[in-house]
Amino acid sequence: MIGMADFKDNTLVVGRGTLRLNQHGDSEANRYFMGDYMSPLGFVSVYMQDDYTRLDAIHVGRLFMRSWDRSFSTRTIPKLARQLLKDVGNAA
Repeated sequence: MIGMADFKDNTLVVGRGTLRLNQHGDSEANRYFMGDYMSPLGFVSVYMQDDYTRLDAIHVGRLFMRSWDRSFSTRTIPKLARQLLKDVGNAA
């Protein structure tokens, strides 16, 4: 797992943003990552496998998805997730 979030009085507290990714699969060929990016702007679901990455966000009952035919580093995913949340907020 990558990233940390604090719980205070049973409430999730995130700062600028927290990425939580879990690795699944038992071999290199079957390996994929699933997780979430959490920030004050909202939550983004993350799925990444080999050369494919997808980010999903829900805003005002609508699902917004972005996908790329490549994988990204754990430093780039939060940037992409923040940009998706900003774009989603502006689309409303």
